[in-house]
Amino acid sequence: QIIMKLNLKLASRFLLSQRENRPGKLSAWIAVIGLSVGCFSMIVATAVLRGFEEKVTERLASIEGDLRITGFNSEGEISNAFTVLSQQKSVKSFAGFMERKGLITFDGKYHKMVTMKALDMSQLESVYGISISIAEETYGIAVGKHLAQRLNAGIGSELSLLSPVDQPALFGLPLSQKVVISNIFQTDVLDYDDRLVFIPLAVGKKLFTRKQLLDGIDVRLTSGENVKKVQLALTQIFPQSLSVTTWESAHPSLLNAMKLERIGALVVLSLIIIVSGFNLASTLFLIIIRKTKEFGILRAMGLPQANVRSIIFTQGILIGFVGIAAGSTFGLILVWTQQAIGFIPLPSDIYFLDSVPMILLSADVFWIIAISLILILGFIIITSWKANRMPLFESLQYEK
Repeated sequence: QIIMKLNLKLASRFLLSQRENRPGKLSAWIAVIGLSVGCFSMIVATAVLRGFEEKVTERLASIEGDLRITGFNSEGEISNAFTVLSQQKSVKSFAGFMERKGLITFDGKYHKMVTMKALDMSQLESVYGISISIAEETYGIAVGKHLAQRLNAGIGSELSLLSPVDQPALFGLPLSQKVVISNIFQTDVLDYDDRLVFIPLAVGKKLFTRKQLLDGIDVRLTSGENVKKVQLALTQIFPQSLSVTTWESAHPSLLNAMKLERIGALVVLSLIIIVSGFNLASTLFLIIIRKTKEFGILRAMGLPQANVRSIIFTQGILIGFVGIAAGSTFGLILVWTQQAIGFIPLPSDIYFLDSVPMILLSADVFWIIAISLILILGFIIITSWKANRMPLFESLQYEK
């Protein structure tokens, strides 16, 4: 313990000397600033990427449902599934649906291939978060914002839906159904706003003549429920012929891409730490050169060479700790402030958010600090190992 205190005192004295070590102090401050910028950048970048990832996944879950049940072979299985879901406390709402590619037209001039999703429209808001008011005498539908713009249509516009796949064999003409736009939604996720159309189940049954059963049931869970846990529980309840999947199963490539993007950002920003590590190494080498005679005197007084190396090691730790602590602190303050007041705005006409989302987990902070410490420790160990390799006699006679 006495040796440790001695090492710390000598390290701080050599580092903060007011008389001679001006170049060393300047280089040390540059190393501190570089480490601070590196840690600050990694924390902020990770928080922003994770924030966007969370918001995108929330939007995906809202338009897909938390769980999807498919593989029905009879009306009895569908009825039983409805009964089971209605008895689950973890299930907030659910909606059976039929899905088909089709054509939507407006005013005889605008056409677009879309994905028609037929369901009980009274469940549209509770399952997918899209409110809609439908007059009893009309077939109201909900279309995405980009699709409405492409069709040059608005709320109240009358359109036609066609299902070429279900065309009658006798006449060869696709079935058509008049509908009215009752809601225009905006998700800003993937291409949903340009291709997805929610239609009443009655319209779907008229158009999709080759479909006999529902394609599946989308399930919305109550807030705070563990999706994986509920998925496992329902899998054990339903027969093996039914498939219970999460929304993540439908978009594995997107989720993997976002995770890889976050990891890639960490790797790239780690280069700032590496550059700062070289600067730290040069600072320690400069201190070693300028204090060679002092190290020789300490060795002549009986201080082991290992303790001389410990002094350099302690100096590097002091610089590295200050840099990493400062950068991490400023990064966390920025993230917490943005979460609280959202002072960094986003253009709402481009993004579906008003401000930059920032979400940071404790695991993220741990790994950022761990990566920074590992990189810096590597430079410190290599530098301290080279400390005072000069023979004792030469070091005592060394002149700066």
